[in-house]
Amino acid sequence: MQIFEHFEPVAPPLLTQPALAERLGSKVRFHTLSRGWNDILGVRHDVILAGIPTIHEPEEAQLSKPIIDKMRNFLYDFYAWDHNLRLADAGNFISSGDAENDKLNLKACIQDLLTLAQVVILIGADNSATVHVAETLAAKGKTLDICLADAVFKYSGTYFNSFELNPLFLDILLEKFPRELNLMSFIGIQNFLNPPGIWRQFEKYMFDILRLSDYRSQPEEAEPLIRPANIFCLDISALESSFVPELQNKRPNGFNGVEACRLARYAGMSGSLTCFHVHQIMPEKIINSTPVLPQTLAQIVWHCLDGLANRLVESLDFQGPDYISYAVHLNSIPDRDLMFYRNRITERWWMEVPYFSDSNMENIKLVPCSISDYHKAIRGECPERWWRAFKRLNN
Repeated sequence: MQIFEHFEPVAPPLLTQPALAERLGSKVRFHTLSRGWNDILGVRHDVILAGIPTIHEPEEAQLSKPIIDKMRNFLYDFYAWDHNLRLADAGNFISSGDAENDKLNLKACIQDLLTLAQVVILIGADNSATVHVAETLAAKGKTLDICLADAVFKYSGTYFNSFELNPLFLDILLEKFPRELNLMSFIGIQNFLNPPGIWRQFEKYMFDILRLSDYRSQPEEAEPLIRPANIFCLDISALESSFVPELQNKRPNGFNGVEACRLARYAGMSGSLTCFHVHQIMPEKIINSTPVLPQTLAQIVWHCLDGLANRLVESLDFQGPDYISYAVHLNSIPDRDLMFYRNRITERWWMEVPYFSDSNMENIKLVPCSISDYHKAIRGECPERWWRAFKRLNN
């Protein structure tokens, strides 16, 4: 495994008595200097955490690495509550100083991490790791459902200013995976940071976009966007500055800590999640005092783990006893009723969306939705989520 050569070990946190067994750190298998990978290998873990300091600039890696390590200290000192997750920590990726070699090495390491655990949590400065996760999943024949929590569209048309650390990120995803990319959604977008042309272009792609103000007023509307995602990415600079004051690129407005933790928990509870990635961790300088940023990161990761620990395995037998079906007739769609399904156990909602194959055979796809979509339908309105899904599937 390439990961053996390119990850440095992490020192297990020193946990205080008498609550040792109740702390998260007591439940983690670590890659350590003394035991190497012995405690991690041979077990298929539920979750493995890895630090990915930037691979482009060694100087920036020296800034982000201490934040990642301080995050571990806070995270592993939190209480674990009652869960049986098999957790592992791989340590931090080691940069060679050569950006091209680092890209190849990181790609190989991502493949190893996805072999070692069902879910990989990546914490770092660079969002290129998301591309490597997507490449690995695509190579296995999996479709890509990606949800991005960010304030801006990192696309070539975006204004190149001090806020944009990697403006071609979305170009790479859209260009590399034209067939594999099934769905892309955005949460937290702020209009004044994005040119209208990019917004209109993504609307033509029928991407689901939830603005920051809409998420703040109706946070439950984020859950259907996150539920199908096998890759969830949170740009930490999308949080408001008071929660990430050490960042180089911070803004006065953005997600607050509670909103970011809610997104993380939604991601953990999704049965589709393969990778949870928090990126753009680039502090202004090395912080030796007790900083806020690592505490914010630790709480976000804890809530993702809490979501994973409380996952409810949801039957997708929509004709079974777990579901209640609702048929709604709309005058604007006269040839069919809109079918909604509510899970009695999880209270999650789904809706039927028809699509037609190359042979013009009709098929049905069940798409995650919310109760607000059902309420719109019974008022005689066609839910926007249904219409976007219909256009996307029949494009």
